[in-house]
Amino acid sequence: MCLILTILFLVLSVEAALNKEWPFALLYTVLSLFFIWLLATNIKAVVGKRGGCSSSGCFSFSFFKRAKKQKDD
Repeated sequence: MCLILTILFLVLSVEAALNKEWPFALLYTVLSLFFIWLLATNIKAVVGKRGGCSSSGCFSFSFFKRAKKQKDD
């Protein structure tokens, strides 16, 4: 969801800048930066919960798979 909103606000920011509507361009840029920050913190939280990156890296297709459920002791 954060990625979709980030792309949306980046597109709106560029469109407002091309139309020389500077207050809206600034607002959309700030909102897109907020969602980029939120996306980065979510990724860090997921990587930290999984115990780090895999041997193939953090941004491979295995990153998007659900983690295995742990058994309760």
